[in-house]
Amino acid sequence: MQREIRYVTSADGTRIAYSTYGERPGTTPLVQFGNWFVTDGMTVRMASLRPWYEEFAKRWSMITFDHRGTGDSQREVDDVSLEAHLADFEAVIAAAGLDKFHVMGHGLGGAVAATYAAQHPERVERLVLSYIPPRPTGIIAAPARDTFLQIIETDWPLAVRTFIDSTSWKYATFDVRRDACHELSQALSQRAMAQYVRSASEYDISAALSLIRAPTLVFQASAPQRAIDGSREAASLIPDARFVQIRERSDEAEVAAQIRLIVDFLGDNNVAAPPTAADDGTAVILFADIADSTALTERMGDTRYREAARSLEERIRTAIADANGSVLDGKLLGDGVLALFMSARWAIVAAGECARISAESELKLHLGIHAGDVIREPNNVYGGAVNIASRIADASEPGEVLVSATVRDLARTSANVAFDDRGERTLKGIADPIRIFAIRTPN
Repeated sequence: MQREIRYVTSADGTRIAYSTYGERPGTTPLVQFGNWFVTDGMTVRMASLRPWYEEFAKRWSMITFDHRGTGDSQREVDDVSLEAHLADFEAVIAAAGLDKFHVMGHGLGGAVAATYAAQHPERVERLVLSYIPPRPTGIIAAPARDTFLQIIETDWPLAVRTFIDSTSWKYATFDVRRDACHELSQALSQRAMAQYVRSASEYDISAALSLIRAPTLVFQASAPQRAIDGSREAASLIPDARFVQIRERSDEAEVAAQIRLIVDFLGDNNVAAPPTAADDGTAVILFADIADSTALTERMGDTRYREAARSLEERIRTAIADANGSVLDGKLLGDGVLALFMSARWAIVAAGECARISAESELKLHLGIHAGDVIREPNNVYGGAVNIASRIADASEPGEVLVSATVRDLARTSANVAFDDRGERTLKGIADPIRIFAIRTPN
């Protein structure tokens, strides 16, 4: 990818490098602010990170920039505080001429993004955060910080390797860690790393998180447990935020899962336009809805029910993403999830995993699948087929997967399940009877 670097002057005179990828007029721009030790050039050059920019630039006008003291931004700086970074963020936004936009931030960049979103709710459309503890204890745990600062001063190559092995990079392959070490050693000076390590525990964004009003996704990929716990805590402080923990067996799969999650959340195509004939098409539709949610809320209490529902929803979304499905957040369902699939087989795989997850939870699911023509809109879908799928889910027993005859015919030889004929049903709001089948996994 070609990278054109531009510069803007922050409030204290620091020169900040920023770049724009993927000119997409009419879409909501996406501003990404990474962690301080991952620069813009690093993401472009490293094959393990490049898919981020390549995929997002297909969908949005994306603006990225380097933290002060790192990458192509001004290297020698005295102030790396959260307030200084917030001024840098605002300077880039002004230079890019942005009014309303999505924001994605990781680590320190996430803390800046979250603070900005709390202060400017009228400008941030959607917010994506990761590696975002409300009160970080530092990238290196406190007892080892002084020792690590000594290593930075006396043995720079060892300091870089130690740092890489103390962050989420430790879960990467040898080749990726080697490349990360090389990039990091070039991305900032010994002095700058020492500055960031010292300042990493000096901010507390707990109050700002509670003021965020934009729809927010908090996700966490492979990382030390303290990072996972921190991101989970941050999500709990943001009103109605979603938290998703991604677990994959390879670097490539993990990056792909993150990209799918973010694209689903932001909307693959966020150009607002009325539906046209080109938007029509056939889709396989899965509804997953919590059974007896009102009674459960009364029995469990609001707080406990909400926590259980969020946990269940996170696992459902992961199961759907793993089966190549897309959750439509634009569809208001209360305690349910609507997902679309390109094949009946994958919808059945996802529904089976949702049923298994449901069996392990206090909250049980109604699950129904139908296939038919739909009208698509950005992150939403309409049509009679959607209504039928919803009513099939309503007809299922908690933990049971029901499908229409259409889905059974599509997946009869490919899904590796058995279908029990439940006969024709008259479903609420549907004029003609619908033949229903229950999924039964062969022994």
